[in-house]
Amino acid sequence: LGLIYDVQVQQAQNFARWKTDQNPDILDAYPAQELIRVEERTLKRNWTRRWKDAGGHFYDYRMIALKDDPVWMKISRFGTPWPPFDFGSGMGVQDISRQEAEKLGLLDPGEPVQPSEAGFNDALQASVSNLDPEVTKAVIKLFGDLVEVSDNVIKWVGSAA
Repeated sequence: LGLIYDVQVQQAQNFARWKTDQNPDILDAYPAQELIRVEERTLKRNWTRRWKDAGGHFYDYRMIALKDDPVWMKISRFGTPWPPFDFGSGMGVQDISRQEAEKLGLLDPGEPVQPSEAGFNDALQASVSNLDPEVTKAVIKLFGDLVEVSDNVIKWVGSAA
């Protein structure tokens, strides 16, 4: 339960940072980010392989991409463009300035950068294969059009106002 709690808190905190980073002035100043180790782990995942398999590019062995690059969602177990990207991964991101992003060829000088839109629950889903059908019906009744069930997976499809 502690792991679930920790991941949910990290998700919320990093979503807030990601939303702040979508401010046009901040995004213009820091349009890219680097995947870095922020906490040591005894057993480390192969993040360079994961980055490469997701279509990420390396810059002198550094994993850097624009903040709106699909690689961030592809490396994420949770389908989100913000950390954490997996349970207990110890990985995070560090901002890359416009000057460095231009130097690396990620952007042309003066090229505009557009903010991205994503909601906190956009990738929220869970298996219902082991739930009693009556429980699944009760969840659907409770949330109505905000959820869909397909192939034993319930997905969040709306946002409560």
